[in-house]
Amino acid sequence: MAAIGLDCDITLQHANVNGGEPAGFLLKAAGKQKAFTCSVRRVRSFTYTAGGALAYTDSGPGRREWKMTILAGEGMIDHRQAAVSATAREIRTLLAAFYQLVNEVLTFTDPTGDSWSVRFDSWLEAMPDLPATGWEIDITLLEA
Repeated sequence: MAAIGLDCDITLQHANVNGGEPAGFLLKAAGKQKAFTCSVRRVRSFTYTAGGALAYTDSGPGRREWKMTILAGEGMIDHRQAAVSATAREIRTLLAAFYQLVNEVLTFTDPTGDSWSVRFDSWLEAMPDLPATGWEIDITLLEA
């Protein structure tokens, strides 16, 4: 079973993927920090009145949105300094299984160990080294 801080940085879980067990993924580092952000936009709207004044409506904080870069590479090392046994293609295929779920809520556990109900919102992948030794996959998760 995936353990944050030992063999992964985050986990995703859904009954129809990976036998219902949490799947762990490693995040790309940005310097000494992991490339991971969480933002909460306010639910608000504004318009200008006929007199030119600003009419502003604020409904408070909205849903959380997490953005991160998942690594799917060959020869990766986890936090225990152990080799990751899955190939780059296996990691990418597992992540894609979560992305391909339609209208489903996933359980996402962040690097701090907090769990959230989320929807998989977007996927953007890059192959930084050609010939390819793996992928860097930018994903966005949206609080359900």
